[in-house]
Amino acid sequence: MSRLIDQRQGQPADAAHATRSGGDARPVAGHLVGPAGGAPSNTPPANSTGYGPGGEDTLHLAVGVRWLDPEACFAELDRLKQEAVQTGRDVAFERMGFTAYMHPHGVRGKDGAPSMTWVFEMGAGTWFGVQRVAAPQGETANVYVRIGSYDLIAQGGAWWAWETVRGVIRELGGAVEWDKVSRVDLCVDLRGDLITPLAKAIWENQHICRAKKQAFYRDGHELVTGVDLGRGGDIMMRGYRKDIEAAEKELLLQEIAEKRFGIPEWVLDEGVSIGIFSRIEFQLRREALKEFNVDSMADYLSRRAEIAEYLVAKWFRLAEAEVDRTNTTREGLSELWQRIAEAFRDAFG
Repeated sequence: MSRLIDQRQGQPADAAHATRSGGDARPVAGHLVGPAGGAPSNTPPANSTGYGPGGEDTLHLAVGVRWLDPEACFAELDRLKQEAVQTGRDVAFERMGFTAYMHPHGVRGKDGAPSMTWVFEMGAGTWFGVQRVAAPQGETANVYVRIGSYDLIAQGGAWWAWETVRGVIRELGGAVEWDKVSRVDLCVDLRGDLITPLAKAIWENQHICRAKKQAFYRDGHELVTGVDLGRGGDIMMRGYRKDIEAAEKELLLQEIAEKRFGIPEWVLDEGVSIGIFSRIEFQLRREALKEFNVDSMADYLSRRAEIAEYLVAKWFRLAEAEVDRTNTTREGLSELWQRIAEAFRDAFG
């Protein structure tokens, strides 16, 4: 498994020490190997190694946790938060052999969003929001988790990342009673500029899509760098030049180079570039996931091949020429979309 990276350090998690802004050196965590310092007890599903053309890019979960000793657990979280308030900076603490950071402030819910008493982060984009509630109330969660792009690819995919989250909750003194997936993004990365021909085909009405909203993005006046369809809906598709979007994210590019394209880190250190590459990504919110009977992570992992097939075969596809809107079923697939669809099948099938 790949190394956990502390985003604040820009350092591998097995580095001996690192310095934060302000100059204070402190230890950085060891390898991230799963809950309780060992491999997860359950067998991971197929295509869960993190290698291949794609994987999950974002994962949001609502979790029902029963705290075994809530008084002791909440007192420790209060202590960490109070220290963060007093120092005016995030406070580091160790769980599962790596460093997490308690924020000085929680989250005040608005527009129907839940409030969080404690907020802390680990790795390079795994976020925990915890309520001062000893156990879930019916189907209302008391812990919320967001796992970002880097941690998902570095840890080997959604299954490993979720097992890590479960392990952190266990070390904090909690037992996961249930979980609900509220958002997941599925993506593939492919060599070359696929975005210019993709955007051109959409502009020329060669696409068949369940959504109507479209947006195009340019770098200056000429280069098309991105396109999206269905923004604001339960399903949204994005295509963009990932090499441009991630140009300043060195650690993420290293993981993409190795996991997606088979380029080891030492080759990049020799000055070799990944070159131009494109990302095609689908974002699914909870209402869309429920249409696939996806409630929990177990549901999602068992149905992600079915979901990916629907996205590339029914929700969106590109035809060889301008589409006859009176009979879209007879339109043949473009070579570009055949390539993209096969990458999704390889990644999630």
